Amino acid sequence: MKRCWGRRKENAMRYLTGFLVMLWAIPLWAQEGPRELKEKAEAAFRELEEECLTLYVINALDRKPVPWAVVKIAGGEYKTDEEGKICFPIPEDGTYEAQVSAEGYEPTSFPVEVMAGTAFVLYLPISPKLEIDQARIVLVWGKKPKDLDAHLVCVGRYHISYRDMRKGKEALLDIDCRDGRGPETITLTCIDPEEHYIYYVHDYTNRNKPRSKGLSKNSHATVILYAGDRQWTFTVPRGVRGTVWKVFEIVNGKVVPCEEGCVGAKISE
Repeated sequence: MKRCWGRRKENAMRYLTGFLVMLWAIPLWAQEGPRELKEKAEAAFRELEEECLTLYVINALDRKPVPWAVVKIAGGEYKTDEEGKICFPIPEDGTYEAQVSAEGYEPTSFPVEVMAGTAFVLYLPISPKLEIDQARIVLVWGKKPKDLDAHLVCVGRYHISYRDMRKGKEALLDIDCRDGRGPETITLTCIDPEEHYIYYVHDYTNRNKPRSKGLSKNSHATVILYAGDRQWTFTVPRGVRGTVWKVFEIVNGKVVPCEEGCVGAKISE
């Protein structure tokens, strides 16, 4: 009886803690709009009832749900419902690889960090299939900071961002997200091997706080680069002050990840 009560007490404390966290988070969720509030409230109640974590697979170009996608994570395999969501058993704390595949989309892998029964990401944005000479860059992050901005600089020629979202038919900021989590997506119709490209992430929320750790400590930002038949995954370095993260360059057609002084960099033209 004592063991049984111990488990009941543990479960009761888990539900109580989860419920209190949900009540605390509702004012934050409400800032994101009615649809997002409804999604997150439903996910929170489902997680409390079923002791599972919810993830949504969405289209990286328009944030629409991707139904019937297959997600492999934490040793299990799950299929999204018509709303693009899965609910999987809460694993131990750690970082897990989510492998996502769906008809008509590029297969994609995401790091999903779980701590105290909570996943820091909610959305898994995947890219529609690309032509062999195209490239697409997808930025996803947690609920804070609310506004991270993607910047793609073609040195000496153009600078794609929320300020200038298109360069003819060459490059396009497909989606600009200002309410947390992302995605922000940039598509290149063709990578010119003679051009020099640099991709940055800017913490717009903390733009006036150059010593902020909001980007490196809180965002859990991940960048996915699709180019040719390959995928690169970049995660923000932790614990570094600065509001700009230099992620990678493309030089002579080759992807060169940033290795030193990446957070705290300046956006060059």
